[in-house]
Amino acid sequence: PETLKSVLSSASQQDEFTRQLMAIYDAVLSGPRPEVANRSLAINRSDYMLDGATQRLLQVELNTISSSFGAQSTLMSQMHRQVVGKFAHFLGEAGRGDASRVPHHDTIGDIVEAF
Repeated sequence: PETLKSVLSSASQQDEFTRQLMAIYDAVLSGPRPEVANRSLAINRSDYMLDGATQRLLQVELNTISSSFGAQSTLMSQMHRQVVGKFAHFLGEAGRGDASRVPHHDTIGDIVEAF
């Protein structure tokens, strides 16, 4: 807790949103249920881009506040399966048109389960 407070102290003085987050953090730490202060849950969102030269996915960002797109990933994997299924004839051989190869992501369920 002290490291986090130290790192964010100047931001808390300059930014109202960060100041309010730190006030909530302090209230939890000093509240009537100290066992709650020992628990944490991070709902993060990682952004990736395809490196054209190496054809590798590279992580370009980790979002700790703007994680509302977690629920969108469930819809995105559904959309990818539909697109692959609909245009399978364009994807050629080697199973690239097999919609079942698109990973299933139930991020909405995972977030609810985490709570």
